[in-house]
Amino acid sequence: MAFEQLHVDMDNPISSVVKLMDNLIDTAKDVQLLVDSGIIENRMESDQEVAELFNRVTKGMAFFENSNLKGVRTRLIRHCKRRQNLWRARFVNTYLRDPWTVIALLAAGLLLCLTLLQTVYSVLSYIK
Repeated sequence: MAFEQLHVDMDNPISSVVKLMDNLIDTAKDVQLLVDSGIIENRMESDQEVAELFNRVTKGMAFFENSNLKGVRTRLIRHCKRRQNLWRARFVNTYLRDPWTVIALLAAGLLLCLTLLQTVYSVLSYIK
């Protein structure tokens, strides 16, 4: 990265990849997801150290976007900013964290459906 930063007339593939990884990684959970997917290999002591490294290394970097990764970064940023993706991520992180919350959510949905069904039958019997 330092070599690419000192030679402005060169293409910057390494800096582009590091900047893309910085866009992907914010927390230790992001690092764990990338490690589990086989995208990166973590040889540091913790996932938090990797997240801090990627978030720190691109500060103050003069960045001229590589044309090969420009489309990937653009789609990534667009995907993360879409409202439905934010809502889905928030829902999964809030309600689908552990099996008990999933069971409670399913039970609540079932009770709501049964209550609506009972209301419909009550209204239908009253009309007859």
